[in-house]
Amino acid sequence: MAGDRIAIFPEGTTSDGTHLLHFHASLLQFAVASKALVYPIAVHYRDALDQPTTVTAYVDVSIAQSLQLILQQPSCHVELTFLDPLHGEQKNRRELARLTEQAISHQLALPIVRKGPEKSFDLPIE
Repeated sequence: MAGDRIAIFPEGTTSDGTHLLHFHASLLQFAVASKALVYPIAVHYRDALDQPTTVTAYVDVSIAQSLQLILQQPSCHVELTFLDPLHGEQKNRRELARLTEQAISHQLALPIVRKGPEKSFDLPIE
């Protein structure tokens, strides 16, 4: 509300980068409540041969082990793609979460993995 910027990771956890996890809509409530713009950023890791890599994944290892794996690589390229902003105004948090995850999924050409059936978008605007 004060105009400060915040960053969130709406998957709520980490994955190996071969798929996109379901975005948690509750993490975007602030954008709906403050009618903020949401700037999706797609993060893509590549190895020395410019191929997608899972070595950078922070999954099932400690932070120290993860850093050690990354530092053992001859090189690691991180590509950030800043996508078109989405307006939080006139959307509910679930709709905003789906639009954000779809934009990032499309940019990275990754499937979205959901734990269960998707709930309806027809919730009232919060």
